[in-house]
Amino acid sequence: MGSFLFRNKLQIWNRIETVPATVVEFNASMTLTSAPLNTALVITEINAGREAHSRLSSMGILPGKRIKIMRRDSRGPLLLDVSGSRVAVGRGLSEKVIVTVE
Repeated sequence: MGSFLFRNKLQIWNRIETVPATVVEFNASMTLTSAPLNTALVITEINAGREAHSRLSSMGILPGKRIKIMRRDSRGPLLLDVSGSRVAVGRGLSEKVIVTVE
């Protein structure tokens, strides 16, 4: 009986479990900070006040625009590709930008 339990424990410990990959549904809205890297995104809306909206628009970040996140570290700004230009956007501003996967 003891070896049987021991054998079952080994079988459980040696079980290979697959972890599902992150799946992003198309047409699912998300903030820019939670969007996947190196994926074509479309800005659907900007939930910001006048100042933040004007700052984002001066960087070319407008509703309908296609962008791509080039780099996102655990801290610091996001590096975006906006119309062939690289733009750094802080986390606070990027939380206000709503995107969908193209």
